[in-house]
Amino acid sequence: MCTKTLNLVKRDPWNVIEKWFEEGKHFIYWDDISDLQEKLKDVAENYENYESIVDAAHKRVYNFEIDKMFDIMKKGELVI
Repeated sequence: MCTKTLNLVKRDPWNVIEKWFEEGKHFIYWDDISDLQEKLKDVAENYENYESIVDAAHKRVYNFEIDKMFDIMKKGELVI
C-alpha cells in the first residue's frame, strides 16, 4: 500500500535520495531546525502549493514494483 505524504528530507553530504527522486519535484530538503520550522509553517498554511509534490512522489513510489526493488537490492545498487 502506498500512502501519500510530503517528504521533507534533511540535507546531507550523500544525497542518496537523489538516486530515485528529484528535489522540488518529489521532495523538499531542509537544512537546519529553523529552516524546517519555516517549511512546516508554510506547508501548514499553504498546503495546496505542495500537493503537486505529494502527487508526483506518490506516482514515483507506486511505480517501484517490489520485484524491481529486489532486483536492485540483489545488484547492490540499493542500500537500506
